[in-house]
Amino acid sequence: MNGTTLTAFVVGVLIGVALTLRYVNKQKEGVEDYNLVEANEPPEDISRFNNIVDKSQYKTVDEQERPDHYIIPPDEVGSEPDYDIVSLTYYADGVLADDRGEKVDDISDKVGSDFHRHFGEYEEDSVFVRNHKLKCDYEILKDLRTYAEVLALRPRRGHDET
Repeated sequence: MNGTTLTAFVVGVLIGVALTLRYVNKQKEGVEDYNLVEANEPPEDISRFNNIVDKSQYKTVDEQERPDHYIIPPDEVGSEPDYDIVSLTYYADGVLADDRGEKVDDISDKVGSDFHRHFGEYEEDSVFVRNHKLKCDYEILKDLRTYAEVLALRPRRGHDET
């Protein structure tokens, strides 16, 4: 019985090795079709790969269509080195004004007409908009007062003051 057990064990090992080798060889056959290239070695016919990219019509990041303006998280404000940072205030009556208190007329071109819907996404009282066309990051702060109320609190500047 001892010899029979040993023979069965050896036969089992041989069958296992044979099946494993067969499986590995089948896997290698599938991989050989890909002609893997070393990292330092350029492919022999790079035009074949260029044709695949051209047919796929991939676009680079610069070529992709992106909106002129979109909402960004607060920690991205100022992350673009050539972009200005501008603070605006959005009043309860729907007026958007700059830091000098002057109304912003071209709202949709600068920050988009729906910016006010994004209050509370990142912060309760502020929205941040990046405008690629103008190369500007806008910080828009919500003010619960109306524009007229704030304007009334400012000192008047008369033309006849000396």
